[in-house]
Amino acid sequence: MLRQTPRVHFYRSFKEKSILHPGRRWVYHKAFGGILLFAFGGSYVSYRAAGWSESNDGHICGPSTRQLMELVPFSFLSTVFASIAATPVIPEWGHQTLIEWYSWWYGVNLTEISEAAGVKAYATLDEFFVRTLRDGVRPIAPVRNNAVLVSPVDGLVLTHDEAASAASENSNRVVQVKGSEYTLKNLFRIPQVEFTPPNRTRKHVAFILRAQDYHHVHTPCGMRVEEMAYVPGAMLPLSLRGFRWLANIFCTNERVCIRALPSEAWWNTSTSNGSASYVWMALVGGTLRGKIEARFDGRLKTNLPVAPEYAIRWHYETSDSSKKFARGDDIARFRWGSAVVLVADVPKENGNHFSWLVKPGDVVKVGQPIMELRR
Repeated sequence: MLRQTPRVHFYRSFKEKSILHPGRRWVYHKAFGGILLFAFGGSYVSYRAAGWSESNDGHICGPSTRQLMELVPFSFLSTVFASIAATPVIPEWGHQTLIEWYSWWYGVNLTEISEAAGVKAYATLDEFFVRTLRDGVRPIAPVRNNAVLVSPVDGLVLTHDEAASAASENSNRVVQVKGSEYTLKNLFRIPQVEFTPPNRTRKHVAFILRAQDYHHVHTPCGMRVEEMAYVPGAMLPLSLRGFRWLANIFCTNERVCIRALPSEAWWNTSTSNGSASYVWMALVGGTLRGKIEARFDGRLKTNLPVAPEYAIRWHYETSDSSKKFARGDDIARFRWGSAVVLVADVPKENGNHFSWLVKPGDVVKVGQPIMELRR
């Protein structure tokens, strides 16, 4: 009668069972979650360590971290973010509040925008991001000042061929950072880029567009677009840290590639054996920054929910006047975008010497001279 009433259990305990017993599956859940947390935490620390530094390039991530990053649905997140930035479901005052916060946080220069009403002229955050500038804000350097190439974008110079010793040995292989190289064939996926024409020197430069920058792409010289290719790919983070952390990121991410024939007289586009030299541009997307528009061809669609399995190419006839552009013309724009790689086969006949006017780490503006001709 004085015996203690036994405790009532409303669940079954498996503490006495083996660790492999199915009733103890919570062990696997916690262990798996801990492993993932540790892996992503370690990757983030490594990513943060790859900050911009002109003297230290030794932060390229390993293959296991690369595979882990590819499991993250960056493409899906980019599509969702682009939809939210352009949705009319959010009222205009909500978008304008986001625009004001965005402009303050990133230090956007609002005095350059073309709309007199300021941020009130934009109905969505997406419209503000592809804003245009007032006339005269970006003067285009003329050829007569020996400026053979001008900057196609506002942004930061990541690298050019004088900082990459391997580029001089093989014009089709480019150094991204120390310990990471990529080929122009893999980047552009256009066959003509595999060979440098005779009596030509291949020059390349890469820019990254920061959040506060003007996100339109202009022509670096007078040219006629002959081919465009949409190359589907990943949406890995393409920032200063991401550029120095993920190897071959330009060849991995989704991009739009353009091949154009220069039209300015100094270029002399035909060499002695009749081969043509080209200007190449790769517009590379990144996380939350994947939508790219070609102003000369509305058929281009990027950052699709279901990407095609193969590259899509468009060829343009010589007689198509809509594909001919003067120096500094606006030809494309990023909707939340990211980086541009410019490659040019410049003539090396008659003692021509081409020198870069910029170096890695420099901030550039559209129309600013980036390469000059010295005889």
